Amino acid sequence: MALPSASAIADAGQAEPSGTCGRLGTRAPTIGACAAFARARLGDLEADTLTCGALGVSRATLHAFAERAATPAAASRLEYWVARRTAGEPVAYILGRRGFWRFDLEVTPDVLIPRPDTETLVTAVLPLIDKSCRVLDIGTGC
Repeated sequence: MALPSASAIADAGQAEPSGTCGRLGTRAPTIGACAAFARARLGDLEADTLTCGALGVSRATLHAFAERAATPAAASRLEYWVARRTAGEPVAYILGRRGFWRFDLEVTPDVLIPRPDTETLVTAVLPLIDKSCRVLDIGTGC
């Protein structure tokens, strides 16, 4: 998989960007071209999540400043991450983190990815537990 080449940057609206991250020449791809590359291969939410993570920008920046240049290193990282995702690797493992309740947890393939259902369970149970109680969560997961 390849990110847009310098010549393809101007035509970021076209279907399949082509080129190789390491051969971009003097111009780096724009944030918008990187986002278009990811969106052409993934759903918009996953593409935007990986693009923001790889480029180190917020979603607001992704949409408001699409014309800004991305570094070749960030573009290369995005290309690698998109390849991992299209191979079926979960986004949480690629990013190395996952939000859970009010925490940002470190996630690796050695751990289970926190599920939204568990957040719902925690929210439902917390009001029922006395502050002096201890809760042990053991043997859960797949």
